[in-house]
Amino acid sequence: MAAGLREDNLDEVLYHARVHPEQRCNTLSDEQIEALHRQISYVCTFAVKVNADDSQFPDNWLFKHRWVNTASFLFLFFCRCDIRAWF
Repeated sequence: MAAGLREDNLDEVLYHARVHPEQRCNTLSDEQIEALHRQISYVCTFAVKVNADDSQFPDNWLFKHRWVNTASFLFLFFCRCDIRAWF
C-alpha cells in the first residue's frame, strides 16, 4: 500500500507496471521499483489532468473494465468532486 493512493489507483499502477498485487515488497527487483515509480507518476498525473473524469481514461486502463458499477465508481460519479482540490 502507498500513502495517498486508493485501491483503484494502486490496481492501475500495478497493472501498468506489470507487478502482481500479491508480490511482497522485499522481492521487487530494481526494474520493478523503477516501473512502479514511473506508473505512479503517470496514473496520478493523468487522473488529475482530466479531473478524474473516467470517460477520458484510456481504453487500455484496468479502471475501465474493473471499477464500473462499484461503490467507489458511484461515489466519484455522483460526487464529481474536483480532484485537484485534494492536492
